Amino acid sequence: MRKSCFIITCFIFLCLQFAAANVKDDFRLADILQSNMVIQQGRPFNLWGRAPAGDTVTIQADWSNKKITKIAGSEKKWFGNIFVPKAIPGKFDEHTITIIHKRDTIRLTNLLIGEVWVCSGQSNMEMSFLVWNKVKNHAAEVAAANYPNIRLLQVEHYASVTPQDEAKGTWLPCTPQSVKDFSAIAYFFAREIYQHKKIPIGLVHTSWGGTVAQAWTSAPAIKQMPYFAGLLEKNRSLPPIDSIPQTLDKVNQPALVYNGMIHPFLNLSVRGVLWYQGESNSNRSYQYRELFPLMINDWRKNWGIGDFPFYFVQLANLQFGTVNDVPKESSWAELQEAQLMTTALPNTGMAVTNDIGNPDDIHYANKQEAGRRLAL
Repeated sequence: MRKSCFIITCFIFLCLQFAAANVKDDFRLADILQSNMVIQQGRPFNLWGRAPAGDTVTIQADWSNKKITKIAGSEKKWFGNIFVPKAIPGKFDEHTITIIHKRDTIRLTNLLIGEVWVCSGQSNMEMSFLVWNKVKNHAAEVAAANYPNIRLLQVEHYASVTPQDEAKGTWLPCTPQSVKDFSAIAYFFAREIYQHKKIPIGLVHTSWGGTVAQAWTSAPAIKQMPYFAGLLEKNRSLPPIDSIPQTLDKVNQPALVYNGMIHPFLNLSVRGVLWYQGESNSNRSYQYRELFPLMINDWRKNWGIGDFPFYFVQLANLQFGTVNDVPKESSWAELQEAQLMTTALPNTGMAVTNDIGNPDDIHYANKQEAGRRLAL
């Protein structure tokens, strides 16, 4: 009898432990909200995640006595925000945010308040210090990149047929180790801003070499252009998201990269966007006059924080735009013109790189000056 009671008791205990584990597993914070990140100053900071429907989630930041209480909805999602004070130049206090659900507690630590920039595009944005060792003075630059108040989030490549809520990557302080595989141009931008404004800078690097702008534009927006509407329909016949080959010939379709690498960040409070792309659209340069502004307006609409700064790099000249060193008509020059025309949109800025590029190499070395011009 005692043996039977013992077995029953153990069984009940295991069931309760299993149930508790399941409840805990059902409570989580969005993957991109992590310790070590930078929080955008002077505006509400959004926090979101999952919890059982009807459950209460409490949020508190160490800079405020106010607790924010939110209830998970029927879709088992919760969302809340806390107002963030402005950064004080030269002051780099580390902060903590605590999120509580029943007996579970998540603490985000080593947080800094400053500016957050999303850095996106194709290979010239993605080009790191160690890519072919091509960045000017790359070894010395990496060795000197010890800026603990600049924080880096390297986002993994991912394309999807449907908009995703999560992206993979880890927030890290800027060190020679963490910066070596990071976007060089984004780092040089951040370093310039940091040295002048004396506030923390957070960089979300979400780019993919060789991608086209239509792949970075949402489905509702891109279908406004008849040429892409038909291609978008073909996406419906693609395999489930987990089985999509993550290769350029597969992902360079309307909306796929947007779904996997931009949509997960739409709740993130940011200062603005840095963009370096266009090389892969130069075969349809005239089309870029419509496509590029459409993409910018699409991101601004979906982020829902107004016409945030959108700064981009104009393509540098290449030799195929000349004959015997004499300029000629080319689709490359036409795309440069399309980029220039896009500055008609409010709160945009363009960094020109014709004088620092390499006419024989699309991936020129002087990313320092390109980053500085973006910062200007």
